[in-house]
This record gives sequence, structure tokens and C-alpha cells, in this order.
Amino acid sequence: MMPARPAKPLKWSTIGDIAEASCEALPVVPLEERREMLAHIGDPSANERFVAQHRAFREVELRLPLATPPPPQTLRVAFWNVERCKYPAASARLAGRVGAGLFLLAEMDLGCARSRQAHTTAALADALGCGYAYGCEFIELGLGDRREREWHAGEENSVGYYGNAMVTGHALRRVAMITLDDSGIWFEPPAPRIGRQMALVATVDFAGGPITVAAAHFDSEAPRHRAANMEALLDALERYAPGQPVLLAGDFNTKTVDVAHRDDTAFKQRLLAQDPLRFLHPEPYEPLFAIAADRGYDWRDANVVATTARQRPDGEPSPPFFRNDFIFVSGLTASEPAIVEAIDENGVAISDHEMLVVTIARG
Repeated sequence: MMPARPAKPLKWSTIGDIAEASCEALPVVPLEERREMLAHIGDPSANERFVAQHRAFREVELRLPLATPPPPQTLRVAFWNVERCKYPAASARLAGRVGAGLFLLAEMDLGCARSRQAHTTAALADALGCGYAYGCEFIELGLGDRREREWHAGEENSVGYYGNAMVTGHALRRVAMITLDDSGIWFEPPAPRIGRQMALVATVDFAGGPITVAAAHFDSEAPRHRAANMEALLDALERYAPGQPVLLAGDFNTKTVDVAHRDDTAFKQRLLAQDPLRFLHPEPYEPLFAIAADRGYDWRDANVVATTARQRPDGEPSPPFFRNDFIFVSGLTASEPAIVEAIDENGVAISDHEMLVVTIARG
């Protein structure tokens, strides 16, 4: 086991801040302290103080694989928003069938009642015989969305972490977290969270030299906020490794609408009547794409043109579906993009997002 790097001095992370520190296991915030925070719901300054005080928001939990292959010429990469990874065994079997060498993941739970208190990233990595990196984006003070609050009423999270992850047999170097938002807007009922949106970043060695890989989860409130996320992230990636090729994958929440309308089926149908391709091609309605293109990032060769949302067994969400998930590349060539259905062997959905897969090589 590689020794953990010492953490940098704690301070509140401003937007675009890069926290490059790793540990063998993230420290757990005591349950009593998490309960006390409920008295401050709605106060963004309380969110700021809490994040500044806790190392869990400043370090990446890193476990390297026991053995690593030589740097590759090409690499098959997958991105998947696993929706809490409530079904780690079925998720691992699906990932094993895909056979990617690097999985970039969003919405991964650690110690949440809705995912049976599991460390879902570690469980997935163990099943695949890989190492992993895990970064905490938020601490869940509640049980989750409306359905999760109903299903797990009376339970409590043992840890409550929710974040981004990487699972791979390759060595991950310079793991870091990049802060994308510090507004504290998620510290609100009915599903209060403490934290900030972030991207998980690492360096992976290729035969032709290192590349940067990043897993992101963008704002779901409005296109202008997502554009700000992209500006902050691309600025930080250039500071992280100037001029280095980048693969950026994530759930960018490119729904083309504000949060007030994302579940309004009638409103969405009216939008589609005006532009039937709106949800398949969100680029004209989401400024983040123009920002990425101006910085030399491409997504056209790295993605299949298809919506990436999937209906859960309980019938939610309802159609029409959005295309939220994308892979962007800079200084790399992308080929053989594919979408893998997020279903188990019986055809039952195990996430509300499909998996994206692509092959990359240094350009």
C-alpha cells in the first residue's frame, strides 16, 4: 500500500480550487455532528464553515491495484452515473461484461441507508479486482429523494457520503478534487446536503505520455450555472496539468431547462413540438458546449447521439428523456463510442442513467 500523502492545510474551497491530497480511508464525520447541522439548514455560511472544517471534503480516498499493466496505447473508458450504486453486485457484473479499463463514476454512496450502508466504490472495485479513487461531494443529512425517504423511513445514514469515483486496474496519480460550486444551495429541505459540487481528477500514464482524466457532476438548476461549472473546471484542469491531453466525462445535467421545469411533462412536450431534436442535441440551449469547443474540447466523436436517461422499475422518470451524459476529449482521439443499457441480467434497470463507453488514444 502506498503511503497516504499528507493533507494540505484546511481552508474553505473557492470555486476552481484544486485539492490534491489522498488518504487510505476518508475520515467519518460523527453522527452527532451531522445531526447538529440540521439546526442550521438554509444557512449557506454554515455549509461553508462545515466544509472548511472537515478533511473529507479535501482528500481523495485512494487504493491502488495490487499490480498494474504497462501504459496502454489505447484505453476503453466508461462513464456511468450509477444512481447511488444501490445494486453493486449487478453493477459490477455489468461493468465486467463491458470490459473497460477505466470506469469514471458519479453518484456513488458510502454509508447511506438507501444503498444498504455500503462503500459502493470499494465493493465495485473488489468485484472487478481493481483499485479506486473516491471523492466526497456531499454529506447526506437526510435519506435522499422522495422515494428514498419513503422506502427508508426511520433509518439513518452511517456515514452519508455521496460523490464521484474512478475504478481501474491502472495506476492513478495526482488524484485531486476540483471545486465547482460553493453556494451551499443544496443545504435545504427536504433532502439537505452539506458540501459542494466537484470533479474528481487524476493522471493516467499512456505509452505516449500522461493524460488527465476527470469525472464530473454538474449543476441541475439552470443552463447558466452549468456554463459556470464548465468555465471553472476547464480553467482548473489547465492549471492542474498545463497542455496535457484530457478526457472529461460526466453527468452534465444538460436538460436545456431550469429545474422548475425538468419534471413538467407538458412543458417538455411543448418544447419538443418547437424543436423535436432539443433533448438529443442540447448544444444550442446549453452554453457549456460552446465554452468547451472554444477551449479545444470535442464531444462529437466520443458519444452516440441518444438520450442517456433510463426509466426505473417504479416508472420514474417519465418520458421524454434527456441527454445528460457526455464524454469530452482534448488532445486525444476518440473512437467506437457506445451506450450500454443500465440493466441487470433480467432486464431490470439498476440506474436511471445509461453507461457511456469510448476508446481513446493520444492524438
